[in-house]
Amino acid sequence: LRHIANVPQSEIELWKPNPPISFRNVETTLASAPIAELATKIPFDADIASEIMPNNEGFVDILVLDRRRRPSDFDPEGEDTVSDMIERYNSLRRKAQASKPPSTLAKSTEYRAWQRGECPIYDGRYHSDTPTATVGPPVELYHAGFAKFIDESSPSSSLNLPDTFVCEVSHFMHTVAGIYKDESAFSAKVTPLLQGILGRGILRIVNSDLTSPDAAVLSDRLKILALAEYKRELGEGGCDASTQASLSVVRYWTQPENKGVAALSCCPTYVVAVGGPWLAILGAVITSRCIVQRFTDFMWLGPRNALANNDHVRQVARVLFALKGALADSQLFQDSLPISPPISDEPLPSRFFPHVTSYVAEGSQEKYFKYVAPLERDPTCVTFHCRALEDDADIVVKFVRSYGEAAHRLLAGRGLAPQLLYCGLVDAAASYSGIKMVVMGFVAGKTLSWLKMKQVIPQHLGDELASILDVLHRAGFVYGDLREPNIMLTDDAKKVQLVDFDWAGKVGEACYPISLSKSVQWPPGCHGLGLITQAHDMYMLAQMRGQL
Repeated sequence: LRHIANVPQSEIELWKPNPPISFRNVETTLASAPIAELATKIPFDADIASEIMPNNEGFVDILVLDRRRRPSDFDPEGEDTVSDMIERYNSLRRKAQASKPPSTLAKSTEYRAWQRGECPIYDGRYHSDTPTATVGPPVELYHAGFAKFIDESSPSSSLNLPDTFVCEVSHFMHTVAGIYKDESAFSAKVTPLLQGILGRGILRIVNSDLTSPDAAVLSDRLKILALAEYKRELGEGGCDASTQASLSVVRYWTQPENKGVAALSCCPTYVVAVGGPWLAILGAVITSRCIVQRFTDFMWLGPRNALANNDHVRQVARVLFALKGALADSQLFQDSLPISPPISDEPLPSRFFPHVTSYVAEGSQEKYFKYVAPLERDPTCVTFHCRALEDDADIVVKFVRSYGEAAHRLLAGRGLAPQLLYCGLVDAAASYSGIKMVVMGFVAGKTLSWLKMKQVIPQHLGDELASILDVLHRAGFVYGDLREPNIMLTDDAKKVQLVDFDWAGKVGEACYPISLSKSVQWPPGCHGLGLITQAHDMYMLAQMRGQL
């Protein structure tokens, strides 16, 4: 119950056992078969109270599950997670259509409640009483245009800015620094100037449910490329313009009239928030969840002082010039989508996965793959079960900030880790802010988490783990993240392998990430950004062996 209390409603599933399960046998019963064979899922919009009224004393009438756990924790053969994603996507559509208007929902009290609900916006904001992760994978993994925009809008960008464009932006910045009588007067000044800067018409659109964002840039297919919300002053109206704009994106793409295009893609949308002399640019995608990422902070558009303004104006101009090019790229992206709607109303599976579908293998040969399912249910998951198009081989593709490539290759060469097929750039066309793509062989096996649940832990497992760490340590490496989900027992040879090398590296160089899970008993002296030591590895091993 303590665990479930900290899980947001968006990640909870309710199941009704049929027939009810005895309290005495609940663990063995749940371990004996997939949950779908033992119980019926209850939708949150059902009359839940009537479903969970106890019928038999001493029996379990309701099961509450955290859907973020690995599929293998529940079913050794895995689950159809694409179906789960479609279910979440359809639930998001229903909830968004039935919600209050974005202008109301963006107010603090309403937004706080929404973020605790079944379909929060994954923008990093959370209900303070339920401090769970409401942050998603990088949106640039789902839309290549975002990666290009991030590169071109950065201060170090080599983007060539025409002098006339910089002067035009300077005039825009001077205009928004004025204090206007009301939002209508402010909008009447801002919109024409933004139209000239972006080189595109900016319209006021009305959804079929009569909700209406302040402004939108439409493609030739009359679907949004960008959506904007204006506030005469920052925070006026009791809400943040960027929050209201994010909610407006969800509201727009979940309208019935947009279902066809939304079924074909992740709905990449640029979000523009203007609050008086402040401007922010964000990017949004809708996978099975709505993920919103800030590309800029709120940038001050007024003058800094009487002398130091040129560099300030140029950086704002750089962001807006990059946005102008990004909208042209988004138009090409929408043009590439099929004109005809899919035969089925169900969304295409590809819309739920990253856009990257190839890597460069040894010999500079490009290898293509397709996505099968995420390997975790957590909203932050960036590790996927994939399949090579060339030979149907199962592989794993993951996206990381750092990776212990040398440590992985060392163990893979001894059969103690999956074969490492690629570790490098996501795509040569953009930097992806330093994100790497890792491709490895798929391990057919069970995690130690699953083995412990089934109580089938082989006696040799502890000794094999010690041997693996010995290989790493003798070569001057540390592992750092020796936890049950990262330890696999292969199905064929019953061999122990390590499968996650995000923290691994050379002694004296490898460090822990900034944040460490509070639910894990880490070694004494271990802290965020601290060096990982071989003694830490041995502490985690000893702790694990004591629980086997």
